[in-house]
Amino acid sequence: MSDLTPRIVDTLLANGGENIRRYFQSPGNADRDVRIWGEKSEGNEEKVDKWIEDFKKKAYGGNLDHQEPWVTLVALYGLFGDQKDLDNRQHLESINYLLSDIFGKRHDKPAPPKFDRLVRSHMEVYLPENLKYRKYIQKEIFKDGPYHLYRDRKEKLEEKLEKENASFEGNTNLDCLISGESGDRKIHLFIEAKFLSDISKDITYVPVRNQIARNIDCAMWLMTKREEKDLDGLKDFWFLLLTPGIFRTEKYGGPVLSPIAPFGPQRSRLFC
Repeated sequence: MSDLTPRIVDTLLANGGENIRRYFQSPGNADRDVRIWGEKSEGNEEKVDKWIEDFKKKAYGGNLDHQEPWVTLVALYGLFGDQKDLDNRQHLESINYLLSDIFGKRHDKPAPPKFDRLVRSHMEVYLPENLKYRKYIQKEIFKDGPYHLYRDRKEKLEEKLEKENASFEGNTNLDCLISGESGDRKIHLFIEAKFLSDISKDITYVPVRNQIARNIDCAMWLMTKREEKDLDGLKDFWFLLLTPGIFRTEKYGGPVLSPIAPFGPQRSRLFC
């Protein structure tokens, strides 16, 4: 790296990206909770190398700070470092303090998640399709035939509905996952990160869906052991939205003081 490269880039990409490698390894390679993630993912190291190389190219070519995964990674690195010493009390106290602060602003005030031990933080996590939702779409939403605002989509839906196992959404990727333990239970924080982008509303076949609803559905599908319907797993499921402070609504702490605060965060983003 040159003298003009920010120090955070030097730190995260040093030693061939070794400092960030653990963030892009699949949960199955770290968390032996087979109930959720199954066996180790094949070809995972190739995926890790691809992310590191992509960051390096953008670090030299500019606009690295415009890449949402990079900004998310910087935020996580500030909490967990290279993740080689997660037993360090400082990491544990930091995340528990943040979670207490976040959930303490809710009006219904549920007990916030609290880790006794951290397992790993992951980036770009693969979430398999919610098959229960697929069946629901086919048997309930479209039981009287396909509905869509566009004729071409409606025609494609008609073709799909003729197939017994047709997929309407497919798999999805989660921006970030933080896993740990509380007593004998495993806790998972599913996190969607949005910095200067908004949630995606461009769902192909069901016009009233959005990205956050889809992520939550897929996460719940995992936490309930998929087809086994273990609702007890929902006690260890948490969903968080990671965004800059200027987008915070009044109900959950209000915007930070800034030149654009008068515009109101509740009007500026769909997720508000």
